[in-house]
Amino acid sequence: MKILGLDLAGSEKRKTGVAILNEKLEARSFILFKDKEILDLVEKERPDLICIDAPLSLPKGRKSLKKKSRIHFRKCDRELQRLQIKFFPITLGPMRKLTERGIKLRKILEKKYKVIEVYPGAAQDILNIKRKNEGIEKLKKGLEKLKIKILNKNPNGDELDAITAAYTGWLHLRKKTISVGGKREGQIVLPKIPSILVGNCLIDLRKRVFLPRSETKFWIKKALKDCKFQIASYKLKRPKFLDIFAGSGFIGVFILKKIKNSHVDFIDLDRHAIEQIKINLRLNKIPKKRYRVFLSDLFEKIEKNTKYHFIFANPPYVAKERLFEVQDSVKEEPKISWYGGKGGLKYIKKFLSKAKTYLADEGLIFLEIDPFQKKEVEEILRKNKYEKWHFFEDQFGKIRWLKIEK
Repeated sequence: MKILGLDLAGSEKRKTGVAILNEKLEARSFILFKDKEILDLVEKERPDLICIDAPLSLPKGRKSLKKKSRIHFRKCDRELQRLQIKFFPITLGPMRKLTERGIKLRKILEKKYKVIEVYPGAAQDILNIKRKNEGIEKLKKGLEKLKIKILNKNPNGDELDAITAAYTGWLHLRKKTISVGGKREGQIVLPKIPSILVGNCLIDLRKRVFLPRSETKFWIKKALKDCKFQIASYKLKRPKFLDIFAGSGFIGVFILKKIKNSHVDFIDLDRHAIEQIKINLRLNKIPKKRYRVFLSDLFEKIEKNTKYHFIFANPPYVAKERLFEVQDSVKEEPKISWYGGKGGLKYIKKFLSKAKTYLADEGLIFLEIDPFQKKEVEEILRKNKYEKWHFFEDQFGKIRWLKIEK
C-alpha cells in the first residue's frame, strides 16, 4: 500500500510538500515545484490513494473564481465552521490560485487514480497535535507520537503537512475518517473526531480531556430531577449553576440544554479543558449570555459574593493507594483530570472547604466520589459544618455520588 500526500502550493514557483507513506507508516518526504514533476512522480510511484491539501471543487452555483459572486463557501467549508476548525475561504486572495491549481490537478489525476481532498490543519486539530505555525519541531513530534516514522531527518513545514495529508489517507483506507460536505459539490476527508452523544448534546473530545463515564451520565440525570423540583418549589426564574472540574464541559452543556433559562459557570484548571469547553458550547449553539468559562484553581477567579443555586462537581478522586486498579484507558487521559493524591481526597477537601460560601441558601451541591471514600467524605463534611447530605448509588449498585444541602 502506498499513499501520496500533497501540501499543494498556489503557484509552481512556490514549494509543494510531498510525502509518500507506506502501510508501516514509514514516510518519505521532499519538495517539488512544477505540475509536471508532480504528475511524473505519480506515474512513477502509482499510489493507491492521492491526498491533496487544496480545495478541489467550487461552491455549488459558482462556475468560476474569476467572476464576482456572493457564493464563497462550499457545504464542507460550512461544516468546518460548525466543527470550530479554522480555515481560509477558497475565494480569499491567494486561495484562488490554489483552488484553480487543485481543481486542474484533480481533473488530470482522477482519470487513473483515487483522489481525495484533505486538510492537514484540521487533521492536526482533531489529532490534538500542533500546527506548523506553532512550531515545526512540535508538529514533527506530534506525528511521531502517531507512530509515523519520518525518514527525512530535517523536514520542513510543507513536508510535515504533506505527511499529515498522507496519514489522513492512511486512516481513510482503514475507515477511520469522516467526509464532510456533499459528494456532488465536493468533500473534505478528516480523521474521525472523538466525541460522544449525551442526550441531545454532542460532546467533542478532540483535546483529549477526561472522557465522561457512564456512571457520571447516570447520576447527572438523577440530580437534574432534584434541580427541577427545587426550581419549581422556589420559583427560580434564572437558576444559576456551577460546573466545577468541568473537563469537557458536558455536565454544564447538558444542564443548559435541559434547564430552561439556566445560566452556567464552568471552572477548570487545565487550559486544554477550557478550550474543549468553549468548543462544545459553540458546537451545541449555546448563546454566550448563558455561560461564563473560567481558567481557575477552584473558586479563585469567582467573585466573592457569587451565589449558585446548584453546584456540580466531578473532581479527580483516584487515590494514590489504588493506582494499581486504574484501567489503562484512564491512565492514557490527562493525570490532572483523575488523580486525587492520598486517599483521592486532595481536591474533594479543597472543594468542600470553600463550596458552601458560594452556595445560595436554598442551594444544592452534587458531588461524585469513589465508592471507597464514603466514610472519609462524611468526616470532611462534618469538619466543614455541612448539616445535610445523602449518598446515592450508581447503576451498578455502588455508592457514587451525594447530594449536599447548605
